[in-house]
Amino acid sequence: MRKTWLSRSGALVFSVLAIAPVACMARDCDVAADAINDAAELLKEVGRQTSLDDGKRLARRLERAIGDAAVEASDCECEQSAAKLDAAAARVRRARRADSRREFSVQINHAIDDFNIGVAHMEICIVD
Repeated sequence: MRKTWLSRSGALVFSVLAIAPVACMARDCDVAADAINDAAELLKEVGRQTSLDDGKRLARRLERAIGDAAVEASDCECEQSAAKLDAAAARVRRARRADSRREFSVQINHAIDDFNIGVAHMEICIVD
């Protein structure tokens, strides 16, 4: 079995699972929940990549998915969530420009942190 290089940094993929998927939402923000869940799946997939080139290729899709989730969060009037999701997308963009696996992994880990905070803000926003 081939070990993925990105997941060697610890709980990379597990940390995405800590918050996503977004549970049932009180407001009518189903599209935002779907966008967040789609981005969470791509984050997990990035963690399973075995090469930097494959990770960067997938990161392009991930950046778009997180950006879409940010737009949907904003449409759902969850501005704090949208801001953190925008920050996560920016981290993924930096990861795509990384020159090394280590830098890619660092940026993806930061993106996961911002993503998880954005999801938490979304859950709080929706319940209020």
